[in-house]
Amino acid sequence: MKKVLLIICFVAFNIAGHTQNSLIFNWRGYNGDLINRNDSVWAVVTTWRDGAIGAYSIVLDDFGVISFNKSVKPAWDLSKEAGFEKIKLSWGIVTKQMNDENWNNAVIMVSQGHEMVNHAMTHTDATLWNEKDLKYNINDANDLINKRVYEIIHSSGEYFAKGKRCEFFVYPYDSFNKSTHEYLNKSGFVGARGGERAIVMKANFPDPFRINFDAHYISNRDWTPDSKSKRWPNMHIGLNEAIDKIIEAKGYMIRELHSVPDIPDNAWFDEDNNYENWPINNANKGMGGTWGGLTKNQLRVHFEYLKKKIESKELAIYTLSEAVKYSFTVRAFENEAVLTASGQNWIIKLNKKPDVCVEDKYKEEISVIVDLGVAVEQLSVAYDRNHLNTNEDNSPRIKPRRMDDSGRIWSISINPFKSADHTALLIRDGKWFGQDIKINNL
Repeated sequence: MKKVLLIICFVAFNIAGHTQNSLIFNWRGYNGDLINRNDSVWAVVTTWRDGAIGAYSIVLDDFGVISFNKSVKPAWDLSKEAGFEKIKLSWGIVTKQMNDENWNNAVIMVSQGHEMVNHAMTHTDATLWNEKDLKYNINDANDLINKRVYEIIHSSGEYFAKGKRCEFFVYPYDSFNKSTHEYLNKSGFVGARGGERAIVMKANFPDPFRINFDAHYISNRDWTPDSKSKRWPNMHIGLNEAIDKIIEAKGYMIRELHSVPDIPDNAWFDEDNNYENWPINNANKGMGGTWGGLTKNQLRVHFEYLKKKIESKELAIYTLSEAVKYSFTVRAFENEAVLTASGQNWIIKLNKKPDVCVEDKYKEEISVIVDLGVAVEQLSVAYDRNHLNTNEDNSPRIKPRRMDDSGRIWSISINPFKSADHTALLIRDGKWFGQDIKINNL
């Protein structure tokens, strides 16, 4: 009897509804056994960036429909405040409603690490689209986002790979079905916000087009970031409560937001008992609020909580497509990598699982935490193992991060598919030559 090797491709997730074979998958993170690991030289592929316990994304819908200055810019400004540099956001673009100023700002936002994703050409129910509507709202909208944003950017520094295009979809009204998921996959997207509400997914979620999420909505005057809406049934979990559940599950979830107006703390609600008429939820009040609004100060409270969890290495923040690609790349490799001395430097080799393949659109840099056995002041990486090759494309785009005070333990980012044998050279005290931020024209 011949032995048959089953190749499981991480694009062959089950959007048709059949049961997929489960993959053996073990979470690994810095806050687990690595922080106290005693052997002197080791390398471990971690489930999330820098060994975080869980992962989280924030997407703000309706860019183009809502006022840029009143409803979009406050969240962008907040992300640039000191301490929030690692909190990168995604924005869902309704392409037909965008103007030149919006497009120009979107380019700058992407160059700073935020992601523009497709929220359709028109904000209509995707389950009602025919073939012509699907092409218009998905393919044509994507072409426009790429033309007005991603094709203008030569490189986004550490944030995105060169040649990045719009590759994630957020459905208007969170309305979707099996057919729309299948259409997105065939059109080259890497994922969609198209799963269940308020259920944290395990890190090895099987279907990138069924990503779970929860939409935020304020319906009570005593709102806190730990509370869910008391009167609006479709918000199931509070902002900070979701983070706690993500960390507990070592998993991932998306938070859906909308406008972020800079409304004073005592002015986002009024005496009207109908919360839909409050300034935070009603565009007609002219204060920047829209359906599902959240004030800049309220978002700041959430950001402070995220900052604390990032610093404690409990949470990694990703933009939407980056979370999916990281997850689908990392699970194709064994947890334990091999680190060997090479003169004054080291060669790292990631061990590919023979029964798992990854489609090109999902291949991404992932974190490997290494203990070099000796302290170094800085570290660089060369894919071709030539420490004299200073071409920016010979390095991962994300610079190595020191994990301890001594300089022995580092988190390095590496795209293991950049070399045929999944290896790279770690250069002791090497100068970093990662890619710069370059915008072709604006």
